[in-house]
Amino acid sequence: MPYMVLLIFLLAFVRSQYLECPQFTCKPASLPFADDTCIYYDNSTYFLRPCPNGYMCPPIYTPGNSTCQLSPIPSLINTSWPGEPCINNSTCAFGYCENEICVGKHWLENCKSSDECDAGLYCKNKKCWPQLPVNTDGCTQDEECENDAGCFVWASEPIGTCVKYFTLPRHDMVFNCHDYMSYFCESGTCVGGGGEGKSLCVNKVETKYLGFECETDSDCPGKNDDWRFYGQCQCSLSHTGKRYCQPFLGDYDGRNYFRWLKAWYESTDLKKCNTMRREAPNCMKQWSDYPTYLYYFLHFNEFASIHGNDNCVKEIYNYAYWQAKNSVNPDSDDSALILLLVNSLILFM
Repeated sequence: MPYMVLLIFLLAFVRSQYLECPQFTCKPASLPFADDTCIYYDNSTYFLRPCPNGYMCPPIYTPGNSTCQLSPIPSLINTSWPGEPCINNSTCAFGYCENEICVGKHWLENCKSSDECDAGLYCKNKKCWPQLPVNTDGCTQDEECENDAGCFVWASEPIGTCVKYFTLPRHDMVFNCHDYMSYFCESGTCVGGGGEGKSLCVNKVETKYLGFECETDSDCPGKNDDWRFYGQCQCSLSHTGKRYCQPFLGDYDGRNYFRWLKAWYESTDLKKCNTMRREAPNCMKQWSDYPTYLYYFLHFNEFASIHGNDNCVKEIYNYAYWQAKNSVNPDSDDSALILLLVNSLILFM
């Protein structure tokens, strides 16, 4: 199962705040399992046993059992868009492979969609055209703008302007606020309306209380200078069945994720991507800081699910996160923060 699809299922599970959170734990030696069983559900608990080498355990999120299956052989056919790495022509979903990079259609070549066009181009009137620079009028969708910008369209207007991401100051109006987040806002944070309604850019939101354990969303208040917010109380994947508040962008984990998200949109590697693939992992992997970004992305978005993981949970459910964590070794950042807090306390003693 592709990772992003798995993440969608996982987020849907952890956000089920009004249901009792099940427990996830490694199988005790005293519990008999069939030879091919890797997940056994009983009395609100998922008992887990990793599969042997060459097999995988399909994770489940509803009561039931799961059995080991042969690990699928990854296929590279049609997995790369223009600007992304390739082995041969069959790797490219569009275009052809040259010097290990998929090459799309060039300026003024015929196209049916922007996916076909080379990096820096988009499909307009069935021709590949250069993307519109920042502060240029005439766009209708983000894909028409250069990769570090989006199409800012007023709710009542059919045509918009290409606006650089993360540049609009506090109290500027936006029309694409979802889950308190807008790429147009300098802070990344917005409030009000939602969907296509009018919203405002605001300062980053921070968790009001230091504790992250919760029972409902009302236990997860956030604060900034202007507004009151409530975050999401999500189930963990642990033997305790506890819930945790999803952090806001203004919290430590949110600030780290946002810092690396902005770094990606300020990088030169962004320009290598097809306009439809701005955050596609296959294109982002060309960025030397991608492993660090991936760690902070997962740490922020899967905050609840990674708490209290048994080793079996790490291998079956959250392998991508723990692999990312081990690859970047972010403990030095956490240690620096702890040292800073300790020093601050000493100053006030």
